[in-house]
Amino acid sequence: MKTIYFILIAIFLSNTVKAQEDEITFEMLESVDDDYKTPDIYIYSLNKALNDIENTTILSLAYKDLSEIPNSIGKLKNLKQLNLSSNKLSSLPKEFKNLTELEFLNLEYNNLEKFPEQISELLKLKELRLEKNKLSDLPLSFNKLKSIETLTMSNNNFTSIPEVLRENVNLTAVNFRGNQLQSLPNWIEKLRAIKFLNLQENKLTSIPNGLGNLVNIKKLFLEKNQLKELPISIGNLVNLKELLLGKNQLKELPISIGQLKKLMYLQVPYNNLLDLPDSITEIKSLEILNLNSNNIKKLPESIGELQNLRTFELFNNDLNTLPITFTNLTKLKILNLANNKLNKLPESIGNLTKLYKINLGNNKLTELPNSIKQLKQLKILQIENNSFSKLEKEKIKEMLPNCNIRF
Repeated sequence: MKTIYFILIAIFLSNTVKAQEDEITFEMLESVDDDYKTPDIYIYSLNKALNDIENTTILSLAYKDLSEIPNSIGKLKNLKQLNLSSNKLSSLPKEFKNLTELEFLNLEYNNLEKFPEQISELLKLKELRLEKNKLSDLPLSFNKLKSIETLTMSNNNFTSIPEVLRENVNLTAVNFRGNQLQSLPNWIEKLRAIKFLNLQENKLTSIPNGLGNLVNIKKLFLEKNQLKELPISIGNLVNLKELLLGKNQLKELPISIGQLKKLMYLQVPYNNLLDLPDSITEIKSLEILNLNSNNIKKLPESIGELQNLRTFELFNNDLNTLPITFTNLTKLKILNLANNKLNKLPESIGNLTKLYKINLGNNKLTELPNSIKQLKQLKILQIENNSFSKLEKEKIKEMLPNCNIRF
């Protein structure tokens, strides 16, 4: 019984944000009796909810194949969280506006073509999920939702971010991934509370300078757009921790990127970068750097200053040598240098004693430095399609007896 109880809880909470998970779990545990009976606040049937209107605060009707919601749902005056995801809803009943205590509403994976105006009456709403519908705009009434903090509009039909959102200054998380956005409005700088902004998989060709005023942002996802450059103002995002720029058309990164002193994860694969600004080595907090599939010919001489780097991805570039300081990256665990033009490695490669995996496939190597035998933690070494002699291969095997080597 105890196991079933926790499985049910896990299924419902998989559709809520982390912060809500923690809150609900705590409340749940406080209300559990010694027999581990499922507490009444977790309801998966509308009929059951209507039989206990006063105590029903959380209701999940997800995956019910519903094409409409009964009017009676408006009687659930104490409902705080409602999951209606993965149904066939194209509208909501007018009584829906009576759910005035609602804080969380999930309508993902439905058939909504127009935003239901009833939702605008839910003044306590903090999180709204509308992913995978057919929405293209929001009504003016949306600006009534002053308490909204998290808004998910991914995979809809928006061509621009609705003007009405400029009034929602309490937004902390905004997701418009997978729409048809072609540009960002200048007023986006008004959304100063934003900590998470996902604009992946759109048609953006530029970013306004005003984006640099979102100084509280921690995660900025811009992958799979058509960006050719970044504004200098991006360096003002001093609290940024994750920046995703993959699959754009970037030829360079701005010098100001070195001002992102808290950045831990920088992803810029599948662009047109020829080199990196020296300032990138000022980001001492960087732990993961992905530069796969660019046209980088050389790395900054000061690259070794990124001493917190744990993963360095440089697959499919034009590198023919590595700077001497490269072997100062002593926290590296994963290194991918495959598909380059390297003919040798630094003699001091053995300094990278924490390396677990190295990919050197498809280069022009004829030998590896003797110091590689110092890599006692190395478990995977990929060196396919190089020019090693049989003798050199045997030597490598002897130097790394506990490593899975792929010639």
